[in-house]
Amino acid sequence: MFEVITPAWWAGLTPHDTPSVLLWGQGDGVLGAEQVQDYRGLLPRASVELVEDWTHWPMLEQPADYAAVVTRLARSLG
Repeated sequence: MFEVITPAWWAGLTPHDTPSVLLWGQGDGVLGAEQVQDYRGLLPRASVELVEDWTHWPMLEQPADYAAVVTRLARSLG
């Protein structure tokens, strides 16, 4: 994965003006919550939802909670 996701790859991404949500675990030790700003440059209309008790894998560690949050957010964008 990291052979593909390089600084040159990131620089080649085009921002999209699409309603979206950046869903982030506050306790993510792989991609820290402060990195969310890097993604906001690519999705300028995105809102940010930080979930305090989530880490990097909430879909595996807390699947019911993850599904409820994703469902709520999808409905809000509808």
